[in-house]
Amino acid sequence: IHSMKDVQNITLADGYELTPTHMGLEYSGQMLKNMKGKKKMLILITDGMPNVYKNNIHIQTRHYNKVCKKSLQKVLQVTPNVLCVVVQDIHQNNYVNNMRDMMNDPKTSKWIKKLYQQYDPASVMNQEEEFIKIFGMKRIIHVKDMDEAFFKVTKQFKKFLHNNVTNFF
Repeated sequence: IHSMKDVQNITLADGYELTPTHMGLEYSGQMLKNMKGKKKMLILITDGMPNVYKNNIHIQTRHYNKVCKKSLQKVLQVTPNVLCVVVQDIHQNNYVNNMRDMMNDPKTSKWIKKLYQQYDPASVMNQEEEFIKIFGMKRIIHVKDMDEAFFKVTKQFKKFLHNNVTNFF
């Protein structure tokens, strides 16, 4: 986003349940690389576990985490200041609850169960652990809603400014 006009192009896609984290990291890293200045910070805000399809096949979590780690390493060459904010109340995660219900329902067809097994339900339920595997403990903040995200990101950003900026103006 380069201007307020670009904000008009932001859309919401109903039914898109994937989070291609590596794409967001690589795009943002390239944008930071092209920006002037020495002190840069990337704040990634997400509401879902990193996952993606390739050639119409869901990439398993353990393999996709490696892709995301490589993308993060590219960003870290541009700036060490990366913060991942996961906005999701894990206990209220409808996606996980719906998947669990469908897998336990005897009326659910074998085809649907096979499709959902690709999502590796154990790792979906352990999202915090998956994010930590990619970003590490010091680069991740878990919040239950955007109000909490605002508070924690603002606090982290002030800390970043305090540690990295000697003269504000």
